[in-house]
Amino acid sequence: MFGQSSTLLTTKQLAEKLGISVATIERWRANGTPDLPPHIKLSSGSFRYNPVEIDYWLKSKTHKSNTEMNGGE
Repeated sequence: MFGQSSTLLTTKQLAEKLGISVATIERWRANGTPDLPPHIKLSSGSFRYNPVEIDYWLKSKTHKSNTEMNGGE
């Protein structure tokens, strides 16, 4: 189902990708943070993250400066 480029990430791998701690991600989940990265909960209780979904999530968080939006003027 998932190709090599879209192997599901563990919470540790996601934390490394985002440059934050595993504890922060776990706290977001525990607190029900509404803007949590999309995740899959496995029957074992562990969580996995689809890299493609994480890329979309990150793009939705990206803000361009006024200079970039105006073509560098």
